[in-house]
Amino acid sequence: MLTAIAVSLAIGPALRSLSGVGLPPSNSSQFEFVVMGDNRPAGPGMGATDVFKQTLREVSWIHPNFVISSGDLLYGKEESLAAYQKEADEVAGLLRQLGVPFFNAPGNHEISERPEFAAEYVKRFGPLYGSFEYGGWRFVALCSEELGSSPGLSPTQNEWLGGLLKQLEPTVVFLHRPVFARPGNDEEGKTVAKPEALHALFRASDVKGVFEGHDHVCNHQTHDGVEYWISGGAGAPLDALPQDGGFFHYLVVKVNGDHMQVDVVPSGSIQVRHEGNNVEIGNYSDVDIELADFTVTTDKVPTTFKVYNQKSGKAKDVDVRVVQTEKTVAGVVSRLAFTLVKHRMTVVAPNY
Repeated sequence: MLTAIAVSLAIGPALRSLSGVGLPPSNSSQFEFVVMGDNRPAGPGMGATDVFKQTLREVSWIHPNFVISSGDLLYGKEESLAAYQKEADEVAGLLRQLGVPFFNAPGNHEISERPEFAAEYVKRFGPLYGSFEYGGWRFVALCSEELGSSPGLSPTQNEWLGGLLKQLEPTVVFLHRPVFARPGNDEEGKTVAKPEALHALFRASDVKGVFEGHDHVCNHQTHDGVEYWISGGAGAPLDALPQDGGFFHYLVVKVNGDHMQVDVVPSGSIQVRHEGNNVEIGNYSDVDIELADFTVTTDKVPTTFKVYNQKSGKAKDVDVRVVQTEKTVAGVVSRLAFTLVKHRMTVVAPNY
């Protein structure tokens, strides 16, 4: 079975969305995606972390065009196959609630040099590596954990990648093991094997950014014009103090033409409270956060919504767009799009 899997991967199949949601239409060179990685629990059988659940909730409100993950979705490792399957069931259920496409580059915890884990991963989540196109950009997921090749890329995968990158277009690569380690990180297996060769390939092509995990921190480096981001803070135990990047987080990436802007958002930055008919939302991050699918449930259909933020007792109106309103068993559900200004509380007030 694994031989057949390896043969199929030689042609570089399209990645499968783990959330079951397909990519939305791509009719613009402006779009947004979210990056996260390393959400696995601290030990076998512990289940999905509260940090991961909160991160998914916030990302669902942001509602980017898609999410890319740098792996370690599951604890795996020494678990039994039955425990692995149970854990995968839970994560798959959480991802189905996300509402946006979710693509993953598997980590060492998902594969762990165990053939039964590799086969189960491919059966449930699709190819170990592959690519997709969006908005004039190419997104490439690499697997640094193939059986017999961890922590590197197999010859077959290397050959496929080299051929793919000969076709020049703006490219984002995501994988589990970093190409460049965080300074001060002396963990064994801290980088992918043969990182110099991989970087040379990226430098010679049109790779704009590389997103990685494995090190449970947030770290940014630039090498020869290629941006490298380690984003391993989606729920796994942290590997450093906060001042060294050890905090739970995700990245919001805005693409405009052939440029991208990366914002770091600490997990838990969006706090929601219901006060009477109003919803109060605090943005505790240092960046403005654009929500594209924030839901408000009311007893009857609102005529309009007033959205404003407050500072020093003064209110400032915020532009709001009603994406959809529908009647449900729970009440009238309105989906809204608006911006949370950094450091502020934003109030959503329905009018009848």
